[in-house]
Amino acid sequence: MRQLLACFLLGSVLCAATGYAADVHVGTHGAFANDNRDDRAKIQDAIQACQPGDRLLFRPGIYDLWNQGTPLALSLSGKSQLEIDGRGCTLRLHGFDIVNPGSYANVFFGEGCDQIWIHDLVIDMVREPFSVGQVVATSSNNTVVSIQFDPGFPVVGRTFIETMMSYDDQGRPDGSSCDRYFQTPLRGTLVGPQTLEFTLPSAASLGVSQLVVVRHKVYGANAFTFRNSARSTCRGSRSTPCRAWHSSARAAMASRSRVAR
Repeated sequence: MRQLLACFLLGSVLCAATGYAADVHVGTHGAFANDNRDDRAKIQDAIQACQPGDRLLFRPGIYDLWNQGTPLALSLSGKSQLEIDGRGCTLRLHGFDIVNPGSYANVFFGEGCDQIWIHDLVIDMVREPFSVGQVVATSSNNTVVSIQFDPGFPVVGRTFIETMMSYDDQGRPDGSSCDRYFQTPLRGTLVGPQTLEFTLPSAASLGVSQLVVVRHKVYGANAFTFRNSARSTCRGSRSTPCRAWHSSARAAMASRSRVAR
């Protein structure tokens, strides 16, 4: 499993002169780390219990969140002057389905928030909303493309994608070759192990051996989403998807070297 989206380390101090109004522990509301149970509703109860000036506290370990058919995982809407201290915990999101476009979820969502501080937590997804692979075949007019995906990104027939972008052997996006957004999600046909064939609405500048990343969901599968909010800032974030890109790129380059020899 790959840690997808971010450690947030913010050195913010809330209500420094008088201390925190109250410490609200998620465990008090029934959310416990490492129990392999869905902690989403219990964490939400803890968030709802927080008043302006409070601090929400986790304990180290893994808290599991299951997407229950709604794009909102944990709602911060309407909250103000709230610090969320993860204390090194991981929030692990389950339920994203690469054949169901409606299965995406945010981890945190806030509307109408003011002064939200979040730090010392990792957000992970059991299945990332993207996959990386390598073009293994194209049609003569470049409208049909077959992509073999890295084993770390399992795919099945009818996998949907909303974007396709080429990248170079250093793991850097290379939109000059291909940078396509599809108004209607494309469905892939399984034509071999970890290999999907896509019919594109128009020709793409892709050749065999080109490295590509496809995004199953462009918008919505986010760690944090804030709308109409003020002074709610995430700083010092560290994201790991590029490590997967680099891994795939290195494997592809090694394969090319073996073929060349």
